[in-house]
Amino acid sequence: MNTDLRALLAPIHVRLAAATPGPWRIENDSEQDYEHGIPYSEWPQTLVGPEQAWPSEWAKANGETRRVDEINELRPADAELIANAPTDLARLLAAIEAGITMLDERAQAFRETATRLNRQVIDRAPDRDAAAAKRYSHYASQVESTAYAFRRTVAAALGSDTTNQEGQG
Repeated sequence: MNTDLRALLAPIHVRLAAATPGPWRIENDSEQDYEHGIPYSEWPQTLVGPEQAWPSEWAKANGETRRVDEINELRPADAELIANAPTDLARLLAAIEAGITMLDERAQAFRETATRLNRQVIDRAPDRDAAAAKRYSHYASQVESTAYAFRRTVAAALGSDTTNQEGQG
């Protein structure tokens, strides 16, 4: 198992850096579908990329631009990013969720042990260990603080809201 997280993230970074920067958006293919009685929610969708220089020399010389969907082609790097997006996103989500779960489970285990040891001290059990109870309470607090810091860091990296660049949720 590869535990070098930066190495695991590197291919995603490469695909993202090579792709055309946004904003990208989704548009409905045709409003003519309305005339045919097709509900708006079922209209075909088109991926619309940012304005790009038209590939011909004449167009470049005349400053014409076209949207990605108008030329019906994606740059190979854009296609690579889009094709890998479901896998990349699933892996990133799984990694974040695994980190949260691991921290939560570890904190819970330490907290349960600390509670059990503290109960023994309170009940004056013959095998009580006040130092261990204090130690495990400290461990639990450390892991809980780490889990909180991890959540704050991830939330900050993701942004404070759940809307896209156009402000749509």
